[in-house]
Amino acid sequence: MSLWITCNGAAAQAALAATEGGDGIHEYVITDGALETIAACVNRGNAELLLFQDVQRQLEYTTRDTLTRSGASITINLPPPQDQHGTFMIQQVRIDQIDMYVRTLPRYTVSASSTKFTLQDLLRHVILDSV
Repeated sequence: MSLWITCNGAAAQAALAATEGGDGIHEYVITDGALETIAACVNRGNAELLLFQDVQRQLEYTTRDTLTRSGASITINLPPPQDQHGTFMIQQVRIDQIDMYVRTLPRYTVSASSTKFTLQDLLRHVILDSV
């Protein structure tokens, strides 16, 4: 016997609809034989929504700030025409232009994402899949 339970995130659906159009609903099926009750299915569905419901936004920029590190959070507030606001987690930093010019710091090219998916989140997801 299999259970079919639906979990929704209304705020996330509205944000996704505003970003890409449509109704903002993306279906994702979890197949897990260990989920034997409706409550367990609902808990698993809500945990998945909590981790993955937000629309991911990415940005890339360059800086000469030596405090730039992967895993750090940055907050941006750019007016129109860019009109970007939010807190992003730095995912990757590439360093170049080292010692090219006297008294010039290296250049850091940064990739950041609005999704703060940490190692702990990954482990939680792996544990959820194996339960």
